[in-house]
Amino acid sequence: MSKYHFTYKTVDPFSGEYYIGKHSTHDLNDGYQGSGHWVKRGVGDQRMLITGILAFFDTEIDALTHEAIMVTEDTLDDPLCKNIALGGGHAMSGRTHTEETKQKISRTLTGRKRPDEFCKRMSKALSGRTLPPEVLAKREATKKRRKARDSRYGTRPLRTIHVEVTCLHCGDVSMVWPSKARRKYCSNVCFNLDRKTWNYP
Repeated sequence: MSKYHFTYKTVDPFSGEYYIGKHSTHDLNDGYQGSGHWVKRGVGDQRMLITGILAFFDTEIDALTHEAIMVTEDTLDDPLCKNIALGGGHAMSGRTHTEETKQKISRTLTGRKRPDEFCKRMSKALSGRTLPPEVLAKREATKKRRKARDSRYGTRPLRTIHVEVTCLHCGDVSMVWPSKARRKYCSNVCFNLDRKTWNYP
């Protein structure tokens, strides 16, 4: 069973507030709208949140990369944005890819042509623009605030580093939190399918 990797945007149509994230799943109709606190509070308050897919990707790493491009410092400065951290999950914070992983990424990306719509969207997101002075001032204040916080409490890279886990059923590689590194399957679907083949005494 194929696994889908994509970035999505969840929006509150009444307030205009939004949340951008990445999701990997075997079922496109699993009802997932995000794992952020704002999304969970909205679901708990029974607010009508609308979720749309921004782009599909062949691998989870590509999806994380696109999330990092979509959720930047400028995005976090938007008062309507409900993301609280930069996109990409800081998956490579404090570490580097192994040579084997680099070759795998290179083979995956080499010779692949992305859709024109995707290229236009990425070009628009990355195109240079002049920010208003008040936005620049807010960004500097945010950087100073974070620097002061880190100097008091220390940086927290270990909490945001993901690790690779290979599913025993489909062989797909997923990026998970270190606390979930003992998981042997990427989803309950793979677990249940594999369990049917077990021989009980």
